[in-house]
Amino acid sequence: MIDVRADITYKNEKRPILSDVRLSIRKGEFVVLCGASGCGKSTLLRCIDHLIPDFYEADMKGAVFINGKDISKLSIGETGELLAS
Repeated sequence: MIDVRADITYKNEKRPILSDVRLSIRKGEFVVLCGASGCGKSTLLRCIDHLIPDFYEADMKGAVFINGKDISKLSIGETGELLAS
């Protein structure tokens, strides 16, 4: 299960690109993200795969959990393994 509860603001931006995100995806579910350019689709995925804040300068308030594990305490490799399982 993937569980996201977060607000995300890119460096040098005054307001969040994503605000009050609440998303739960159960194992086996199929999810489609759609929306206009710049609405935050890629940002959400970057949070889930742990690229924010490690590769993209952004402040994330909140947490992302994969199978109950807080990914902020994991390496990117460990996060990838959880996502692939």
